[in-house]
Amino acid sequence: MRKYAPAIIALAGGAIAFGVLSYFNPGDGGLYCVYDSKLRTPLFTGFLTIGGFLLTLKTFVLIKLKEEVYESPWYRDKIDRNRKLNPKLTLYGPLNRLGSLLIFCVFAALSTAVAQLSVGFIPNRFASAFCISLAVGSLILVFCAWFYIWRNLTYWFELLHNTDAKRTAESTPVSTTGP
Repeated sequence: MRKYAPAIIALAGGAIAFGVLSYFNPGDGGLYCVYDSKLRTPLFTGFLTIGGFLLTLKTFVLIKLKEEVYESPWYRDKIDRNRKLNPKLTLYGPLNRLGSLLIFCVFAALSTAVAQLSVGFIPNRFASAFCISLAVGSLILVFCAWFYIWRNLTYWFELLHNTDAKRTAESTPVSTTGP
């Protein structure tokens, strides 16, 4: 995972959304009327909920991944093999970056919720486009975090599979006589 890739992708997505929404002015009353009547309240409640959910999820996910994946002998061996190619690799580096990404997602979600109650009341299409583009950028960050959590879970399931296969091989008696 590149350290700043999710932030750059989210900023680009938000900027594109702002540009498109600023250029097009849909509906009879324009973007502000559509935003005011249909989007502001759901965006506020949705991003407030996402921020709270991610805040509680962060601690649980990071602790479980640390215990089950990053402290396993399988992962340590994998890191030792990869350190031959890149000596800068650290044992908990990916976990640290995932934690930072989750904190940044919480900040972005809560900032988006606050923007709906502050900037969202300005009766201007650019203010509405700004609030919607914050929502787009925050959603992109959340999807990036989900992707990185999925990748960590994939490692965890691979570890479980390897551990289960090793236990099965050790518990199967080896026949010393021929067939």
